[in-house]
Amino acid sequence: MKNAKPVTLKAGWFVAVVVKPGTALRRCYVGEVQATDARGFRITTLDWVTGRAASWDLFVPHKNVDSILIATEDHDLEGFLETARRWPEAYERKSAESGPSGLPS
Repeated sequence: MKNAKPVTLKAGWFVAVVVKPGTALRRCYVGEVQATDARGFRITTLDWVTGRAASWDLFVPHKNVDSILIATEDHDLEGFLETARRWPEAYERKSAESGPSGLPS
């Protein structure tokens, strides 16, 4: 498979994604990738209260991604979800501690 291209995201993988400011209501989302194309990717977000998928999906354009934590089929999903549960809070705390430049104040 000489010509096989590496895959960054694919349906069925789980992600914790941080989007750029102004992209959506929150900066951090966790969910299962449903589809991906040249423009971006669609995830079914998780509802941490019920522990199940929310009843709606979120489309994230590639240009609006700040960072992504990814769990492929080779990763421990339970461990990923434990880390991902803390991801939004940790990110928000880090952002609050940073100055306008994004560097610690």
